[in-house]
Amino acid sequence: MRWSSSRFVTLVGVVLLGLVSVAVAHGEDEDMSMDMGMGRPEITKPMDATVTAVPNTYFNYGEHTGLLLAHILLMTIGWVFVLPIGKKSLNFLKIHEFTKSLAQV
Repeated sequence: MRWSSSRFVTLVGVVLLGLVSVAVAHGEDEDMSMDMGMGRPEITKPMDATVTAVPNTYFNYGEHTGLLLAHILLMTIGWVFVLPIGKKSLNFLKIHEFTKSLAQV
């Protein structure tokens, strides 16, 4: 089996795109300390009533907010527009080929 250059380029592109997700996910690994804060707990004074605790979520983490919103936007476009159009066109092609094969009989 001989590989054509376009198949090789496609395979290399797929592998590189797969590795991009790993590189983006592990971009902040400079701190390799093993300290997990397991020391003795310190007694602190109670929080003021004016300060409200904000839950820790992906949206509150400001460093990757743009990446998160871009992901949500692209996934919404893909599921709402691209997938139904592709599904309908695939069904149309199958029906068209079926009717063409019936006309040849």
